[in-house]
Amino acid sequence: MARPTKQHIKAGIPERPANLSPGAAAEWDRLMLEFQAAGIAVSQAHRALIAQAATLAADIADAWEVIQIEGAYVVNEKNGSPMMHPAAQRIDRLRRDYLKVIFTLGLRGGSVGDSGSGPNLDAVLNG
Repeated sequence: MARPTKQHIKAGIPERPANLSPGAAAEWDRLMLEFQAAGIAVSQAHRALIAQAATLAADIADAWEVIQIEGAYVVNEKNGSPMMHPAAQRIDRLRRDYLKVIFTLGLRGGSVGDSGSGPNLDAVLNG
């Protein structure tokens, strides 16, 4: 089935998924407030990406908390050499994935609003 060439997405506040962790739910609320304050229109169609961004942000916060307590490096039990803490390794991957989701949402420098030369959120989502 062919994809329609032009789809108009009705702006509105997407419903927060019930299955988000408490940290991800807090991040969802924070992101929605930031979108609203920045004048970024989102809709139910953005729900999955916003949920992914919120989950990744909560996971980053959890990993950062572990690093604050245990440090960024640990001693390798096998050979006694210092190595990067698994949480520090994970936070790098989580940040990369977070940036991918934010980019997919169309939120990058210079693309917010009509002042930038890059595509806006609707243009990215509607192809």
